[in-house]
Amino acid sequence: MRKEYDFSESRSNPYAPQLKKQITIRLDEEALDYFKRISDEVGVPYQSLINFYLRDCAASQRKLSLVWKKTALSKRGDRAAGRVTNGSGGGSRPKSMRQIVIASIKSRRTLSFTYNGKERVVQPQCFGLGSKGTELLRGHQISGGSEPEPLFDLSRISDLVMLDKRFTEPGPNYKKNDSAMKTILAEL
Repeated sequence: MRKEYDFSESRSNPYAPQLKKQITIRLDEEALDYFKRISDEVGVPYQSLINFYLRDCAASQRKLSLVWKKTALSKRGDRAAGRVTNGSGGGSRPKSMRQIVIASIKSRRTLSFTYNGKERVVQPQCFGLGSKGTELLRGHQISGGSEPEPLFDLSRISDLVMLDKRFTEPGPNYKKNDSAMKTILAEL
């Protein structure tokens, strides 16, 4: 090995923009085991497989749809996994169900959920609090019921999913400042 090297004639690495960034990420064991099994089968390091998968998701612009399922209450009765009592006496709901509904209104994305035992597909129009503090959702119902723009009690909704399907116009009977709501949290 030389004591000194002359780099005056050198050029920069043409692949530098393509280099990967080192990060720390927490994965559950099931996901990690899945990629390790595939790694053993195909002979590619599992870290590279995770990167290929995430890059494919980014390239095809896949978006995650969150699904919240009702769970049984814990022994104490006030909390369950992923749920919190809403304090209005109207039962309990997943912690971020409210955020999902608000985000779907802001982005004009269709919702799918179960209500009164029926699967519904709804274009959310307005979300707020009723006179008793109940969280209410007004939506243009695409399927699952006969009423075109019913009012839904959020505490009775389960299996909520924000779909990729977008809508541009509100339902035909939509009126701003829904009179069924004392406080409006989000509306078209």
